[in-house]
Amino acid sequence: MKLRILSINVIQMLRVSAILFALLGCLIAPVGVVQFMLGGKDRIMGLLSIFLFPLLYGAFGAVNCALFAFAYNASVKWTGGIEVTTEQIDVVSESPTGAKHVNPRNLELPDQPGR
Repeated sequence: MKLRILSINVIQMLRVSAILFALLGCLIAPVGVVQFMLGGKDRIMGLLSIFLFPLLYGAFGAVNCALFAFAYNASVKWTGGIEVTTEQIDVVSESPTGAKHVNPRNLELPDQPGR
């Protein structure tokens, strides 16, 4: 089954990317901790970067992704969008107790009489 992405919600992209890039900033913030511990001229900047990295990464990442979504939506008119090929499968998962669970979204309901 082929699907085509025709538009990206800019506000939703802004929210999701802000969270993801802020988390990335949290991963990079330990660099500031090392600068703070080493001291010297960069001691204040090291302390500030612990808080600034997540905020700045989140803000700039969100703005860049929102601009990308806006540009993508504008370019879809000329390019036709991104085509994605998908396949529907029946998902059967097994719990730790050994019981099998079927995803109800993949089940076809029989026709109900009287409707």
